Amino acid sequence: MWKTDEGQPLTAHSIKIMLSRLKKRAGLSREGGPHRFRHYFATKCLENGMDINSLRLLLGHATLYMVLRYTKFVNVKRALAEHHQFSLLDSLYRGGNHNRKDDGWGWRQ
Repeated sequence: MWKTDEGQPLTAHSIKIMLSRLKKRAGLSREGGPHRFRHYFATKCLENGMDINSLRLLLGHATLYMVLRYTKFVNVKRALAEHHQFSLLDSLYRGGNHNRKDDGWGWRQ
């Protein structure tokens, strides 16, 4: 929970004002409020390998259910990147590496 200098919780209106000022200072023009930034934070933490339970604690969730919803975005992005890295068809299309050893399946690794 964000707090004022006096230790009081920030109101929703205060958070919106603070976020608006920070976006302006950073040169961001896209729409998006606190929830979008929270979603972005959670997704980036997972992409960078943060433990899902640590993220749960930071976000303040009692269970992993809500945090698991963020993983679908990370998993799709990661799966597409790994497909590009490991796909035999992509490798053949890119020209492959003819110096690789035979994998026993008739493909070279």
